[in-house]
Amino acid sequence: MSNLSSGPTPAPGATATVFRLAMIFTLGAVAMGSLVCATESGMACPTWPGCYVGQIQPHPDVNPVIEFVHRVVSVTTGPLLLASAVLALRRPRAERLVRYLPWLALLGAFAAAVFGRQVVLYGLPPALGVLDLGLSLVAMVAITTAAVALSRTPYAHAPSRVSRLAWSGVGTLIVMHVLGILTAGPGSYTRCMGWPIWRIIDSDQAPALQWVRIGLAVLATGLIVAAAHAAWGRPDLRPVAAALVALWVLELAVGLAMGGQRISMLGAAVYSLTAVAIVFTMGLLAARGSIERVLPPGAAYYDDETESWTVQPVAGRR
Repeated sequence: MSNLSSGPTPAPGATATVFRLAMIFTLGAVAMGSLVCATESGMACPTWPGCYVGQIQPHPDVNPVIEFVHRVVSVTTGPLLLASAVLALRRPRAERLVRYLPWLALLGAFAAAVFGRQVVLYGLPPALGVLDLGLSLVAMVAITTAAVALSRTPYAHAPSRVSRLAWSGVGTLIVMHVLGILTAGPGSYTRCMGWPIWRIIDSDQAPALQWVRIGLAVLATGLIVAAAHAAWGRPDLRPVAAALVALWVLELAVGLAMGGQRISMLGAAVYSLTAVAIVFTMGLLAARGSIERVLPPGAAYYDDETESWTVQPVAGRR
């Protein structure tokens, strides 16, 4: 274990709860946004902020309800991120991840909200669509990392093979997904969250970028497998690693069945939601693999260099 030092006391329960809620709702907002795209529900509520002119609530149909729930979750996410950011200012300056990442998440969520309104009222060009999705994913990863850091205060940065692989995977996944917006043809499902299939889609555009996405998918697959393998020896990371691999297998199976087409609303929804879950889980693995609690003397910890559990030395004891 590396870079350990004495630190502040653990966060109060209320602060930790707000951070966890902010993380859950940010994940929910990104997931619902992907569901809106996958089910083509974006225009089911043609006005903003209400669903229709003179009516806030949606009609009891699947698509309007999906779009309206997305708006409710997104609107709730903003205040939770703001509360997390304000509470973070009360933490010691040494807790940089806790103090600054909620503000980054808040900025990303705010930008995504503005873009979301733009989509409904005026439409959104591909370049801004890239910013919309990219900032949403960054916000999700940022608040997840902040929540992990807060839960482990007093914490220390402890880079490991797991964290290096996982953080590389997070970056690869985000680039792969945002490129989908630039390669998608008119009305193509490629613009939604989801992995590319293993061939060029003629109805889409930019074949060179399609090949780049396929290459990034291969790289992401290798990083997922490598990160999960590296994390398997650590009991604290094994459940997250298992979930990551299971999600990747599900994404692969659904993708092969769909062949890159929106065959059914359910299949498209599962494919997009699983893609979001993979990014979230990879970010969670990266955060947990690189942030460790500063342990008192005599406590057991996992040493990444020796790949074994050992005990924190006690001063004066031989």
